[in-house]
Amino acid sequence: MVKIEQLLIENFFKSMDQYSAEFMEGYKFPLALKKKITNFLKSSFNDENSYCSFSVKNGQVEKFILARSAADIGGNLIAISHFHFKDVPSKQELNKVIQSIMDFFPSLNSIVIGVSPSDKKVTRILKGNKFFIAANEFIGKTSDGIRYLEKTEKTSDVLIREMKFKRDIDSVLKIERRAHKEDGSSRIQSYSKKLQIEMKSHYQKMAKLGTAFVATKNEKVIGAVGSYPNGKLSLIATIVVDPKSQGQGVSKKLYLRALKDLEGRRSTFYKGQTTTSNVLAMGKKMKRKIGTIYFRKDY
Repeated sequence: MVKIEQLLIENFFKSMDQYSAEFMEGYKFPLALKKKITNFLKSSFNDENSYCSFSVKNGQVEKFILARSAADIGGNLIAISHFHFKDVPSKQELNKVIQSIMDFFPSLNSIVIGVSPSDKKVTRILKGNKFFIAANEFIGKTSDGIRYLEKTEKTSDVLIREMKFKRDIDSVLKIERRAHKEDGSSRIQSYSKKLQIEMKSHYQKMAKLGTAFVATKNEKVIGAVGSYPNGKLSLIATIVVDPKSQGQGVSKKLYLRALKDLEGRRSTFYKGQTTTSNVLAMGKKMKRKIGTIYFRKDY
């Protein structure tokens, strides 16, 4: 069993290396991170609360699926954290696997699976089974984003400052609610009390890190951005602009401040998740690429 576990761990890291080669210029993940992931995988193999299914033949991993319960925008769902088939599965095989995972988590009725944009057949099968796109994970190079924004950002009457949590949080959460409600392309259509508490906690953490910023006009908060620095690859967790102030270059100014902050923290790459059409459009101009498409199905 120890040998099989090692093969599964190597398979996981192989996927990470392929992702890095395609989207991060072959960046080598630090040993400390790999050790942390190794410990996570080993615990998952023996965790009764994690779903783990694999098939190994002649020293080759033919199938390896790992799933767990996770929180997402105010609720809990099944998140498939690793999904590997040596050969593209048939529709019947894929449906069988998904049903097996759902049976393992009887109290949860939503499932999310991350798929590479190049996995066209899997994408077709999922769409044919009423999965919808829950989020696109964009990844970009910090310097590329800064270069584009410095050339195009021309807003002069908007100021960006570090977020003062107690002073700004109510205004920011009101903007979050309005912006998502009025944007039909947003994956957040219901801003529940639980989600509001979750977002408030995120902003508090980012403000404490000094990575949350607000845009103001005439001293009124009209937008916000926040990130989680994490070595060479950081996360832009949220960016939002009041609907009344959209289309005026506010998001560019927020992005520029956030990326310059990450650059100062030596973060070469950054990622974020969205379905919002405006964010996707700007992402392409900033040379960001979609690294993973997250499909979701509610039962």
